[in-house]
Amino acid sequence: MASTIRRLSLPSHPDWSTPVAENDTTSDADLTVKQQREKRRAEKVAALKKKQEREKRNRMIGIVAASMAGLLIVGTLVTIVVTSATPPRDPAAIEIEGLQTFDSLEAVHVQSAVEYTMTPPAGGPHNPSWLNCGIYEQEVPAEYAVHSLEHGAVWVTYDPELVSGGDLDALRRAMPSTYIILSPFSGLPAPVVASAWGSQVALDGVDDPRLNDFIVKFRLSPDAPEPGALCSQSLDGPGKIS
Repeated sequence: MASTIRRLSLPSHPDWSTPVAENDTTSDADLTVKQQREKRRAEKVAALKKKQEREKRNRMIGIVAASMAGLLIVGTLVTIVVTSATPPRDPAAIEIEGLQTFDSLEAVHVQSAVEYTMTPPAGGPHNPSWLNCGIYEQEVPAEYAVHSLEHGAVWVTYDPELVSGGDLDALRRAMPSTYIILSPFSGLPAPVVASAWGSQVALDGVDDPRLNDFIVKFRLSPDAPEPGALCSQSLDGPGKIS
């Protein structure tokens, strides 16, 4: 009996040079070793690209956020500077309730004691030497202090029986560093009295807001006979502490 020869149909040889696409869903079992390597490399490249794109996006978000924060900070600082900047007060425009003024005061030098018509004195004849400005804890010679008023100083006096302790400390802290005299004075008509050449105000206490107004208005005032002349390098009165 004649034998029957059967021809087997073999699958064609795979194309070893065909690369694997990035989105190829072929299972690894159907791929050659080379194709498996190509597939893994493509997957790594795709993952790396996604990571780089994500990092780039995050960097852009960070840059934008930092820029916005910087602009917000700058805007806040500008607002604070603009809103907190207080223009200097015009001394001439300051009105002080209860202010007394004295005209025709003689700015002459005398060696003798002077009987002043106001307490404390706010101008008039005075000693040729002026009192060095500063804070005193004892009463000072009026004739010397008046000479300092001639130079544009403000003399703040207080009743030592009414102002002491914390009130006195607060009063001392409120004094400017120059062209100011602070000293006790017996027999004042008020707890505190502020005097300048030709002007004076009686104050209710150390926290009376008129005190600061008076100092701003009259310290180094052009109405003084010799504003800006020395308020130092002369005579220290008793009890000077600063």
